[in-house]
Amino acid sequence: VFDYANEGFHWLAIVTLLIFLFAVLVVLLNILIAQLSDTYAEVKNQAAFTLEGTWASTIRTIESTGKSKKRRKETYRPMELVHRPQDVLGSFTPPQVDDDHKAAERERKKL
Repeated sequence: VFDYANEGFHWLAIVTLLIFLFAVLVVLLNILIAQLSDTYAEVKNQAAFTLEGTWASTIRTIESTGKSKKRRKETYRPMELVHRPQDVLGSFTPPQVDDDHKAAERERKKL
């Protein structure tokens, strides 16, 4: 067994240990950042998907109520080609949000 304590190489062991610990720290921080980035991207995609589903459900609920359903049947013709949307939208009057909301609530209570 060799005893290197008196040889003067203890500084080399300390420097090697510090370099190793620094390298491990950098690698672990890199892994942490990668995990957080991946989780953020996944949550963002899920939020966009949920938003689109909620938006579609809200539109379906509003348009399936009595007043909006009647307006949709009067306004839209099946298979209508619109080449200039400005002509169609120029005569369009938006519905009252409060009336549609009340009608949607009544329909929801019926279910």
